[in-house]
Amino acid sequence: ASGIAEPDRVAAYGDRRHIRPDGIVVAVDATDVVNRAADRIYGSLVRRQAAAADLLLVTKADLTRDDGMAARSWCGDVAVGTPVVTSDRTGSDMWVGQVLGSPQPAAFPAPGTGLDSTPTVDSPAMNLPVETLSVLVDDRLDADNLAEALSLLRDRVGSGLLRAKAVLSEADGSHKAVHLAGGRVSVEPAPRSAPGILVLIAAPGSLDGVNLSEALRVTQDPEEVSVS
Repeated sequence: ASGIAEPDRVAAYGDRRHIRPDGIVVAVDATDVVNRAADRIYGSLVRRQAAAADLLLVTKADLTRDDGMAARSWCGDVAVGTPVVTSDRTGSDMWVGQVLGSPQPAAFPAPGTGLDSTPTVDSPAMNLPVETLSVLVDDRLDADNLAEALSLLRDRVGSGLLRAKAVLSEADGSHKAVHLAGGRVSVEPAPRSAPGILVLIAAPGSLDGVNLSEALRVTQDPEEVSVS
């Protein structure tokens, strides 16, 4: 799960599907977790995500001026006693060995009580308001151009634009995914084609007055999927 998900509730759902979790790993974006946690609307969710973790993985520490120190300190304050590791700055997955190969398994909770058990989640769902929009991207627009348009939209809207994703077919037949997450826009190869639909998740009202058809060069006006 990513973005505005609640890890403890996602893990509980997996258990009901006979996928018994051994623990919850929450990735903490070192570049903006402190600011996100202070957000008036969504800060409580950010703190809950960290508090639900059995292991906190600090990512993008190499992109910060303090090498992720502020993020690690925040983790220690919000989730007292929860193990914190930092992902390798080369982008490798060596941290996986730190988790699965830990010489101190007692630091992590014991597995669930059985495949037929129904785990409990102590706190209710947070039901935070979000606005979801779906737009059809112009088939002449490639991934790099969409990424540039998303970057400009992010700069205009600010932190109110929470998440965006689209998979586009390129002129050479390849497929690329365009992501906006944690305020960063990225382009990466995608395994399959998609109809060129861009999904945006934003704080309610943050996109008011923005002509998305023009800003994102889409072929039709955005369709409001849900506001909750």
